[in-house]
Amino acid sequence: MLGEAGWADLRTAVRGLRRSRGFLIAALTTLTLGIGASTAVYSVFRSVLLRPLPFPDSGRLVRIFESSSGLSPTMAVAYPNYVDWVAGARKFSSLSAYRPTGVALTGVGEARRLDTVVASANFLETLGLRVRQGRFFLPAEDRRGGDPVVVISHALWRDQLDSDPGVLQRSLTLDGRSYSVIGVLPPGFALPGLPVDAILPVVPTTREDRDAHQLRVVARLAEGSTMDSARAELDAIARRLATAYPATNAGQGVTLSLWLEIVVGDVRPTLRMLLAAVGFVALIACVNLSNLLLARGLARAGETAVRSALGASRLRLLTLAVGESLTLASVGCVLGIGFAWSLLRVLVSLHPPGLARLEEVRLDGGALAMGVAMTVACAVLAGAVPGWLGSLPDLRSGLQGAARGSGDSSRRRLRQALVAAQVGIALVLLLGAGLALRSLGALRDVATGFDPRNVLTAHLDVAPPRVPMARIAEFYQRLGDRLNAQPGVEAAGSVDFLPFSPYDSQTTYRLEGQPEARPGEETWTDKAVVGGRYFQAMRIALLRGRLFDARDAADAPPRVLVDRRFVERNFPSRDPLGQRVVLGDQAREIIGVVEHVRAYGLDRDPRVQVYLPTTQTLAAYAHVVVRSAPGGLVSEAQLRTVIHGLDADLPVEDVRTMTSLVAGSLAERRFSLLLLGAFAGAALFLAAVGIYGVLSYSVVRRKREVGVRRALGADRGSIVSLFIGEGLRLAALGAVGGIVAALPLLNLMRGLLFGVGTLDSWTWLTALGAVLCVVILAAAIPAGRAAVLEPAEALRQE
Repeated sequence: MLGEAGWADLRTAVRGLRRSRGFLIAALTTLTLGIGASTAVYSVFRSVLLRPLPFPDSGRLVRIFESSSGLSPTMAVAYPNYVDWVAGARKFSSLSAYRPTGVALTGVGEARRLDTVVASANFLETLGLRVRQGRFFLPAEDRRGGDPVVVISHALWRDQLDSDPGVLQRSLTLDGRSYSVIGVLPPGFALPGLPVDAILPVVPTTREDRDAHQLRVVARLAEGSTMDSARAELDAIARRLATAYPATNAGQGVTLSLWLEIVVGDVRPTLRMLLAAVGFVALIACVNLSNLLLARGLARAGETAVRSALGASRLRLLTLAVGESLTLASVGCVLGIGFAWSLLRVLVSLHPPGLARLEEVRLDGGALAMGVAMTVACAVLAGAVPGWLGSLPDLRSGLQGAARGSGDSSRRRLRQALVAAQVGIALVLLLGAGLALRSLGALRDVATGFDPRNVLTAHLDVAPPRVPMARIAEFYQRLGDRLNAQPGVEAAGSVDFLPFSPYDSQTTYRLEGQPEARPGEETWTDKAVVGGRYFQAMRIALLRGRLFDARDAADAPPRVLVDRRFVERNFPSRDPLGQRVVLGDQAREIIGVVEHVRAYGLDRDPRVQVYLPTTQTLAAYAHVVVRSAPGGLVSEAQLRTVIHGLDADLPVEDVRTMTSLVAGSLAERRFSLLLLGAFAGAALFLAAVGIYGVLSYSVVRRKREVGVRRALGADRGSIVSLFIGEGLRLAALGAVGGIVAALPLLNLMRGLLFGVGTLDSWTWLTALGAVLCVVILAAAIPAGRAAVLEPAEALRQE
């Protein structure tokens, strides 16, 4: 509790702040920006990287991958290998498998596609969860010939089935087959980055050969087990399987990672960069507040001297200064937390869909505690230095001289050093934002290999029993014919996996006549199955040969199109047309060469690519691609009408433009640039406030000097130049420090940049120019105020 003296100091601080409105506005603006931005970004950092997954004891949940020296260190798991892991592993209390998929729900309103997973019977046990109603699968149901059962999400039960209390006696038609509902998942159930409408047993939909890598495996470490011991156990099992099944398992190993690390691994560098940026903003805010308090201390030098003369101790003077700072910071904390709440709402609304866990961000107790702690630290640090200097006896002895205008050189140098530090920090942030902007511009200039404009896409699931296997090729042919006949359609086709979508397909390849590669040493290529006029719809250029047409029917010799990169790698000095390439275990004739497409993103250069026709290759999943004629875009309703004309119960999902898909690949970079640019702008604004404050105070303290200069014939231009020159000297000092600090710090961004180096001259010149302009603008106002002083008025100042 505060004593009588403490309450008196508090009342004195409040009265003093109310009388100094200009100081109060500047200080509260500084605190609001610093505390608000720091608390908001720390909330993101805490929610994404520090908060555990929404499962009990989630720190023991791990993801297990198979690895191949010839393909990937983290690839999906073959079901028989998973079964052997379950039988042989003892370092896990539970080990389960799942796989994302999708099914068509019919008979309940309009046909729709459900986001589903197929999962082993112990899946919820591994996660540490239970169903809300009913039960999960029995082992007997998770096998070939088991009863068709399904566990549905709480949202599906609530929204699609109207919270039917008799849901456990209902059946749902999924992909044309009736499934009995046996359970309802708890509210809000989802897997990291994966919405779940329903769960089906894994075995009935899983291929049981060892070269079919299609499952995701999640396990819970047993008590006493460590990552290293579990990894060693699985490595031993993998070696036994490689010996027992060399045709499929030779060269394969196991990769083990904490599930949380898998979820947040890609976003970690970006968040660390933003946390460092907002830390700089908080540092500038603290420095700026200290500078403002120091200026206030100089302005109140007479009051401090009187208090000291009346017997106030150095400790009392220091306590009074820190108390005023804490009072100010308390109001700033409230405003800052309000600003943080608003900023978080904006961040969540603007975040790109692929940014892991950002939808979980909350302004929780931990973030609020950090905001309060930062407020206290900022107040103490910012108030202690001015308070301590104001209480020193040797400084008090010069207060009368300071009041007459001579000023105190020690304090002036300290304020100037603080302002220079702000300029340096702002320069570092500007350089980071500039490099991010240049990197984004370089990405936009990357050639995609296709033209995304005026292209509408939609996802279809025609897997059996939705469409009989023997009729899938015919379905694609009829769909392509109908779409190409629509008014306003320039070209239409289909592809199993769209460029810039999160899914892809690969296969091994070798040129005919080459020996088969040993297991683990195969060469891989991306593979796409296309139909209709896909290449014309995407405007993927034909470089040599021809595209697929009626000559490539099901009974024709197997054929393939390859991309430019494939030719550069495999046929650098001979004609590829007519050559044969073995894809998987089937030889195909190359009939054409098309342009290379960046399929995964503008900043990722994928493998070589091959294309197969739907007439000769089964493609259960497809994306329709429709290019509109210039001047218009085929509507979603028009597209749905054509598709439902072929099958009224076929779900049409993810209708979007190809332009939005390409833009989505840059969404995370744009989001980071937006935040980094905002922080750089805030830092530069705070630095400008600091320069303005220093020069404004300098004008007040040097009025007599200005009067003498004017009386001796100095014109107004020379007075303006005097004070702007002082501001430029501060900026130059700060810029030198900023450059020295930026050189090592910007190297930390190297992995986040594309097509630009950390010493990019355009970025450096622009950042330095921005600092120069802001400094001149901040200095111009007090300089102009000094220039209009009349000599007689200035010389009368005491």
